Amino acid sequence: MEINKLNINYNYKKDNLVTPSIVDILKPNKKEENEDKSLIAQVVKENIKSEKLAKKLASGKTLTEEELNYLKSKKPDLLKKARDLNNKRVSLESDLRSAKTKEEIEFIIKKAKGEAIQCMSSKSEVNFIVGKIQLDLIEKAKEKNRINILI
Repeated sequence: MEINKLNINYNYKKDNLVTPSIVDILKPNKKEENEDKSLIAQVVKENIKSEKLAKKLASGKTLTEEELNYLKSKKPDLLKKARDLNNKRVSLESDLRSAKTKEEIEFIIKKAKGEAIQCMSSKSEVNFIVGKIQLDLIEKAKEKNRINILI
């Protein structure tokens, strides 16, 4: 973003001395403001689309070639982590199916949620998205295995 020049009005006093008074400091023009808004909107749309595609991949669905290329070009690290999440999802569902007691189920879910929250607490945008997806996958795994416990 280019910084605009300061707009200054000069007031003349009776003795013809010039004293500046600042009218608008860094007042953006409308064109720059619209460009900034469209750039922000574009980034938000890309993040939403990337998150949806990663969620789709992590939930075990197959991405089209176009969707894979989009993730490879825009967020390659998210693509790798989404594939890892798919493996974790399969493992979580398997662990929940093989659990024998309520305590085992609670432990498995608490451990998975702890990993997701730890991932979300990272300062990385990708890790935050991965953590959100992971929490969603945990809830879906609970529903799939008909686990109705409050943790």
